[in-house]
Amino acid sequence: RRAAKIFPGSSLDGEEGGGTSVRAVAGRRPMPEDGLPCIGFLEEDVYVAVMHSGVTLGPLVGAMAAQEIVEDLCLEILNNYRPERFHDRPV
Repeated sequence: RRAAKIFPGSSLDGEEGGGTSVRAVAGRRPMPEDGLPCIGFLEEDVYVAVMHSGVTLGPLVGAMAAQEIVEDLCLEILNNYRPERFHDRPV
């Protein structure tokens, strides 16, 4: 009811032909078990960039990942976030 008051004429107010409704679906965000991003190669041709803060860090991480992939670099600033940190943990 409160939404109908805020958005009069929308489908929320129960009036026929008023506005449109949109179905929204929420999904799970990937989150490494230690809460830190996981960025780097898993295998020779598989590069991952998994993090909870993908919306805010996406442009920066995307640029750095592109550098590593295209220019065959290993950026030191990403070293604490490499997938290798999980190699010695039991599954």
